[in-house]
Amino acid sequence: MIALVAVHLFVNFNPMLCMLRNIVTNRKERKVNWRSTAALIALSVLFVGGGIIYAVMRGG
Repeated sequence: MIALVAVHLFVNFNPMLCMLRNIVTNRKERKVNWRSTAALIALSVLFVGGGIIYAVMRGG
């Protein structure tokens, strides 16, 4: 499964990067959309922090 995820990320890296740029920037005004950027950062911190807390609680 890890190998398939790695292949998927390798094959679709540019489209995912393009979608992320479209979410973060406003194409009409060519400015950063801070609300979307903050939401992405908050979700990332939530998932990574949750994973770290889970690993610490499990002892590993």
